[in-house]
Amino acid sequence: MRLWSARRRTHIALATALLGCSVAVVSESSTASAAVGLGGRHGSCVNVRGITEQTVKYDTVGSGADGTSPPMQKVGDTAVYTDTIFGTGGSVVGKALGYVTIVAIRPSDGHLLTDYQETVQLPQGTLSDTGTRLDRNGMIGGKWLDFKASGTGGEFAGKQGYRRWRLLPPLSNPPVPSEIAQVEITLCG
Repeated sequence: MRLWSARRRTHIALATALLGCSVAVVSESSTASAAVGLGGRHGSCVNVRGITEQTVKYDTVGSGADGTSPPMQKVGDTAVYTDTIFGTGGSVVGKALGYVTIVAIRPSDGHLLTDYQETVQLPQGTLSDTGTRLDRNGMIGGKWLDFKASGTGGEFAGKQGYRRWRLLPPLSNPPVPSEIAQVEITLCG
């Protein structure tokens, strides 16, 4: 694989954007980042970038479920949700179904820790992802949540990787369904 300098990657990204192609960074933590070609594919990886997600249906059990206080504030509280996934042009390209449970409070800072289970459907295929002990307070502040993901159908089938998700400003506490999240997916195998 040929590795390019940061300046070269910027020029590649600009050129491909002008040509209507997609570019993704395979991994910022690898020895060096590499630009990938048409459709976001690199080797046996499938990369999905430039999509956003918004909750369209949400139901909770536990504190706040009766509407008298904010939901999802105590250990044991659980929410079930349906999210719509949008492409770069704003058109609907998929959906995510999932549930999240508050499983602990971190003693060092009092942050709520949550476990997630999701199934995602996109034009490239389907995947299942899980997140264990993810920082809910960090999520509300716009930090990335990283989910372990497994491809279950289409181009994703048999591949392993991650799905990243973060709320975009403006942020509110607790989050409201009108908020938009940025999503990145990389599955390889």
